[in-house]
Amino acid sequence: MMLHSLFFFFTSSIDSSKGLSLDLQSTIKCFIVKFEIKFNGSGTISFRVTTKRLKQYTISYSNTKTGINYSERTKTVTYGIGKRNTLSRLTRDLEIDLYKALSPDRRRKGGRKGDNVVSKKFGLLSVDRVRLQGNGWLGKLSLVDSADEDFFIDAANWLVDNQDKKGGWPVSVAHKINKLSLSLKPGWYSAMAQGQAMSVLTRAFHLTKKQKYLHAALQSTKLFRVPSTEGGILATVFGTFKFYEEYPIKIPSLVLNGFIYSLFGLFDLKSAVGDINSKNVTSDAAELYVDGIRTLKQFLPLYDAGSETFYDLRHVTIKAEPIIARPTYHALHISQLLHLSTFEEDPIFTKIAKRWIEYMNGGRANHN
Repeated sequence: MMLHSLFFFFTSSIDSSKGLSLDLQSTIKCFIVKFEIKFNGSGTISFRVTTKRLKQYTISYSNTKTGINYSERTKTVTYGIGKRNTLSRLTRDLEIDLYKALSPDRRRKGGRKGDNVVSKKFGLLSVDRVRLQGNGWLGKLSLVDSADEDFFIDAANWLVDNQDKKGGWPVSVAHKINKLSLSLKPGWYSAMAQGQAMSVLTRAFHLTKKQKYLHAALQSTKLFRVPSTEGGILATVFGTFKFYEEYPIKIPSLVLNGFIYSLFGLFDLKSAVGDINSKNVTSDAAELYVDGIRTLKQFLPLYDAGSETFYDLRHVTIKAEPIIARPTYHALHISQLLHLSTFEEDPIFTKIAKRWIEYMNGGRANHN
């Protein structure tokens, strides 16, 4: 439903409790909001919603630094969306934004069990009002029931805007390696994140033909050549095999699913470059992919635990207690191998995937 297709200028006190308001029909059952906005100074656009439990909340988007805040007193969720001092598009799922702010993980300490909790079944009933505070320009305001392409492009744009000079997206939190006295300090890189970013960026390039996405994807291969001991994601195992680490600690742990995700990204990038090779675009993605696939073929049997799969190979590289992949990760290993088999001719991926499927049905390796 298009609420307003034209752009209009708005102005009101940022401190006003009312601002400029537009009441909506309670019959509207679309909860994804799309609009273009520019703020001149401080400003907020807010949506009052009613949940299926007939509770009312306000979801506000303010041109402050990014982050999430919730006021129990006013029942207001506030998302910081940055300055927005030039006209820019914003697409938000109001139902998800409410759930993220009021989920159990964000419940305040000391609160009773069940307070501020929005379950998946506790969705929205209606969007009742739009309110503007501050001054600026607003246009193309609409409520829709899906916006997959918008969300996808938003994600790709975030990757372009937040890629660092090393071609990566550093993880801003510390990470302790499960069951080991090893940890990663904030600022580490993950081969899994790099690979998934490549997959997003190359698809955004295919969709839009905008070079900025391809350029960011090409830049993201840099860390694949930097050893994990030097802040990169490359582990060289047994002196010859190249392994791209999800968690690049000094002694390789060799997490399987993260490694395969990195290979998916390299495959997507090398394919994209191959599709436009007439434009003389160069990339080392193909070489990195070949090195990684060689390693995967060699190491795959080591992840077979006879009735399950190992999550990583710490028991080989660090001589630590082995970690068995929980059922969801075992299933992921299988789906990853089956996906590899759609573009890799070597039957090893299908063969091992079938064996691991049998493990899910109670199968076990043969006795001597």
